[in-house]
Amino acid sequence: MSALFQRCILEANHKRTIERSLAQLEYLIEQINTPKAPLYNRFDLFFASGMLPVWALKQRFATVMLNLGMVKAALELFLKLNLWEDVIICYTILELKHKAAEVIKQELAKKPSVKLWCLLGDAEIEAQHYETAWKLSGEKSSRAQRHWGYHYYFQQNYAEAVPHLKLSAELNSAQEMVWLRLGFAALQLEDWKLAASAYRKYCSLEQSNFEVWNNLAKAYIKMGDKPRAWRSLQDAVKCNFDKWEVWDNLMIVSNDLGHFSEVIRCYHRILDLKGSHVDVQILAILARAIVNETKDSDKNSSRKYLPKALELFGRITANTTTDADIWRLYAELTLLKNNDIDNQKAAQYMQRAYRAAVANPRWFKTVQDANVVLDTCVRLAQATMRCINNCAVAQKRAVLGSAKLNLQSVVKKLKDLMWEDQSGISENLAKVERYLQVVLDELEKLKNA
Repeated sequence: MSALFQRCILEANHKRTIERSLAQLEYLIEQINTPKAPLYNRFDLFFASGMLPVWALKQRFATVMLNLGMVKAALELFLKLNLWEDVIICYTILELKHKAAEVIKQELAKKPSVKLWCLLGDAEIEAQHYETAWKLSGEKSSRAQRHWGYHYYFQQNYAEAVPHLKLSAELNSAQEMVWLRLGFAALQLEDWKLAASAYRKYCSLEQSNFEVWNNLAKAYIKMGDKPRAWRSLQDAVKCNFDKWEVWDNLMIVSNDLGHFSEVIRCYHRILDLKGSHVDVQILAILARAIVNETKDSDKNSSRKYLPKALELFGRITANTTTDADIWRLYAELTLLKNNDIDNQKAAQYMQRAYRAAVANPRWFKTVQDANVVLDTCVRLAQATMRCINNCAVAQKRAVLGSAKLNLQSVVKKLKDLMWEDQSGISENLAKVERYLQVVLDELEKLKNA
């Protein structure tokens, strides 16, 4: 019977098996009062089995009925068992809270208790009853403070809720939900230190809630303690491996701390979950660190991450082909390999960056967008000049010809709009014209060769 009861508890948590759990619990309750087997057989290993009392079986039976929507049947059983908290839940669902208050007042008339005063406060939504319960306990009841704090918490009056929740947690530190709600209330009040403390306590009791680890990391970040936030987010992704938002948070904090291998791992995981993801800011910081050989979190050169970064960019560009910034960063990293094949690849990537930049029909409408295109043209010309060093003549002519057309198109468009005298553009436009002349000179050399 004990084994079947444990099975009922497990099956009650799943939609597909909850009805079977209900039937099995009903069978168990019937069997207790059906002496089919001799008494000495029924008591064999009874105390070793850890079998719960009959009222606990009936309580579980009523709870399963409540979860299946059989509220009135569950209410009848809860009333027989004097489980007033569950009675209030049932009356609340039935929108009959006044009935719950009547029942509790009848019990209070018989024998006042802290629990009953707290439940009356819940039924009538009256804070004064919690104060009565608190005084009745000799100001020692964590339950009274918990209900008092919840009263304000559910009204979103967090400033009033925090002192009561805090005192309840101090009186009884094993209350998971009190720590959880204290942490959330502290977050709303921007009391980061209290929020971090409350969430730490909760996590010491329950380690599998990824949202709490994530909120703990937020509190640490607000306190300026990013290393501890990073460790908290590591625990968050262990609890929920499939939540891309948590991976994104971990990626951002890893980027700030120089954990570049973790940045790459997080980005790959986000791509696994979403299919495509573009965060140019993160990618730009990663690329800049590799290009400039910035020290990572272990005080080593970030250049060692180049192969993994190129693999990541290859995967990103397989799904995202219209972002000029990503193609430009990909080209910059590819040029670091400094060989003929990769120089040619970099030139191709810059061609893709150029096409993506000018695909915006409004690129020549603002100074900022025009400068982005001009900068792309400069980088395209630079990559082109590097890739033609050891090319065959036919390939060299094709690459230079393509670059010439691209640069001429941009220069002509801006000159037609008379932007060559525009402040903020004239310098960059002149730079593109100089590179265009270099490309034309190279083509002339090939013609005369």
